[in-house]
Amino acid sequence: MQPLPSPSVRVWLVAVVAVAAVGAAASGDTIEDGCDGVAVSWRPRFEPANARVATHVRSSEAPHRGERCELLVVVAQEPVSVRLDTDLGPAALIDELRAAVWVRSSQPGIRLSVRVRLARPDGVEVLVPGTFTRDAGQWERIEVDNVPRRLARQLPALRLEHGAALSSQGAVVTGLALDVPAGPGRHDVAVDDVFVTGAIPAVRMADPLVRTVAASAPTSDPLAGLARGVLEVDGLPFFPRSIDW
Repeated sequence: MQPLPSPSVRVWLVAVVAVAAVGAAASGDTIEDGCDGVAVSWRPRFEPANARVATHVRSSEAPHRGERCELLVVVAQEPVSVRLDTDLGPAALIDELRAAVWVRSSQPGIRLSVRVRLARPDGVEVLVPGTFTRDAGQWERIEVDNVPRRLARQLPALRLEHGAALSSQGAVVTGLALDVPAGPGRHDVAVDDVFVTGAIPAVRMADPLVRTVAASAPTSDPLAGLARGVLEVDGLPFFPRSIDW
């Protein structure tokens, strides 16, 4: 009877199967919001905070596609920076993650960013910027890709602000942000067709894919060798089988 693989081999096989399962999920994990529902999904915030939201609805007025888009009308007495946030995660920070949004605004220069929360120091959240709109009054697609690479380029400047211990290890994606630079007056921003690929749920470090073998199991591979012309493994005869391929 052919003996079972050693515990170390069994653990290795479990690791291979688990990693393959994660890879399969990565190829099909997509988030898509056509903004056709009634409830809004982007949260506005201002700097300075003296602007006000005149309108924030899902509107049927000239959406990019489908029945509705999300419309935000901001009125400001002085130049103001408007940021719109929507949540995603936490999702794994991987090369395959890519986000795109269609935007129509009364002014150009709206930039899409991915929000990333760093594990060290705990709680620091940064924006990884992508492309921005170049025209006013028409729908434009803006996107962010290569998020880990873009974040790596930001780290030297971020360490000057947050300290040398800052690291991207263990970082997770928490959402998207739209930055809207605006002067005094009324500003209209419409958002539609949010599309995110590679949004894999972040795996907690406390739950490893491969767990430690029980203490009662052997920790070393069995001895193998020839005895009187017969292959033995752990003192037992072993007869390998082969097939033509």
